[in-house]
Amino acid sequence: MHAAGSSYVCRARDNSVYEIVEEKELTAADRKAGVISDQIVKFGGSKADNAPPHTVRLVNISAS
Repeated sequence: MHAAGSSYVCRARDNSVYEIVEEKELTAADRKAGVISDQIVKFGGSKADNAPPHTVRLVNISAS
């Protein structure tokens, strides 16, 4: 999908292994909307056979 220039959204597991490449600064509006963090990450780890070969944006939001 990424190579074709398409955008996508997926849900990451709570045990996902990744390296933070960039931490984006949150605005007051972000925090009010329940955003906890906004990062650019590279997924990987010992079981990373199906990890995307590119960085992704990982937005962590409050479940409540």
